[in-house]
Amino acid sequence: MAVTTHVHDALDRVDAEQEHVAGELSALDRFEAGVRELDPVSPAESTGASHAVGDAAPVAGAFRPNAARPDRLDRVRDLFAETVRPYSLADVEGSEPLVETIRTELGEEIATAIAPATPGRFTADLQRAILSSVDQRTAELRAMDRALAREAESLATALETFEATIDWLVDADETPLSELGFESLRERHETLADHRTRVEELMRERQDSLHRTTTYDAAAGLVHRSLAGYLYGELPTTHPVLSTAVRLDSVCEECQRAVRDHLTRRA
Repeated sequence: MAVTTHVHDALDRVDAEQEHVAGELSALDRFEAGVRELDPVSPAESTGASHAVGDAAPVAGAFRPNAARPDRLDRVRDLFAETVRPYSLADVEGSEPLVETIRTELGEEIATAIAPATPGRFTADLQRAILSSVDQRTAELRAMDRALAREAESLATALETFEATIDWLVDADETPLSELGFESLRERHETLADHRTRVEELMRERQDSLHRTTTYDAAAGLVHRSLAGYLYGELPTTHPVLSTAVRLDSVCEECQRAVRDHLTRRA
């Protein structure tokens, strides 16, 4: 009659991910503040070497590497490495080039624009583009944070239902069916039916929640089914709530069948 549940493991994963997301949001805030503090090059400095995202490459000879080549882009990369990069690499095995990490977090255009191999300047347009990418990434993480909060609530509700049913089964199992009278058997059968109803309702609610999408300011959305796959990929099951519910419902059904056999013999 034992029922193995991985819901506690799932809650631990959600807690860890919430902590990670909170840390990355804080890191992005620090990165954003640092980028805002940098003064873009003046229009005169950027002439012939404008580095706004989407600009065409400068003509040959227009860029003078040593002519006020700012440390600003170096500082942007350093800021990213000091703040966001450690969180981005948390799920990456081995090392990853800094530009690749920037591409993952802020997009292809920003990674190309501030790459050491790309000649350019920290213009006002580039600064705005970086801050816009930070805003988009922040929205994605805030959507993730909301989805994690909903997942934690869903798991807690499921765990409460499961533990109540399992505790009742354990207590009931201490009294053999042969020692129960007809009315007690009938009451046990009805109680089992009530537990099955609650578990089945939980399964329906869980299925509904997996199909929901959590958004943040309409700028980013996250489908819960994808979140569950990401969170529980290393657990024995990627659906800890549903797998536990199915097993628990099966156990209750087996118990009902045994009770009905005794009721039939007593009739």
